[in-house]
Amino acid sequence: MVIIAIIDDGVNSEEVKHRVDSYKIFQNKIVRDIDIPKESSHGTICARIIEKRGNVDFFYSIKILDENGRGNIEALCLALEWFADKKVNLI
Repeated sequence: MVIIAIIDDGVNSEEVKHRVDSYKIFQNKIVRDIDIPKESSHGTICARIIEKRGNVDFFYSIKILDENGRGNIEALCLALEWFADKKVNLI
């Protein structure tokens, strides 16, 4: 099984062919994200490119960027550690 992780501004699951499990950082914890980006976010564009070029079974997405495209190193480190525990194939 090929699992791809995207750390960005979220993935619109309606615009990709494969399943997307979406999460976000909230109060320094990783929680389910039920807010689907309304437009083609950068994360969605990346997921679509990966689908066209590679073998994917499903995506994990962690939104660490806010509406202004800003994030912080703590959120990035938390996401990387979480994905390492999930044993994803590519981040």
